[in-house]
Amino acid sequence: MVSAEITKELLCFSATVFYGVIAAICYHLLLYFRAVFHHRTAVTDAEDILFLAAAGFCFFLTVYEHNDGILRWYTFAGAALGCLAYMRTLGTALEPVRKRLLQKHRKTGKIKAK
Repeated sequence: MVSAEITKELLCFSATVFYGVIAAICYHLLLYFRAVFHHRTAVTDAEDILFLAAAGFCFFLTVYEHNDGILRWYTFAGAALGCLAYMRTLGTALEPVRKRLLQKHRKTGKIKAK
């Protein structure tokens, strides 16, 4: 039978994988927002900084909740694995949908084509 400590670490790993998927989805939405509403480079940089700060804070909260704030290699690996899994599966599958939505916005004149 699996010990309680290993179960706790597996739950922490699962939580960080799920966190990685959520973070990748949020960034994908941010990229779509940028494509629809063009703005200056300084604003884009500020968005990136705010996103990374919020993502880091949420990652810390996830690790703190599940592993008492102890950073271990598998917490980082879990978040990276979640991001990668999203990008290789659902993120890739949603790319044609994103392109169609952007074309629709361009046809209505709401955004400019690059």
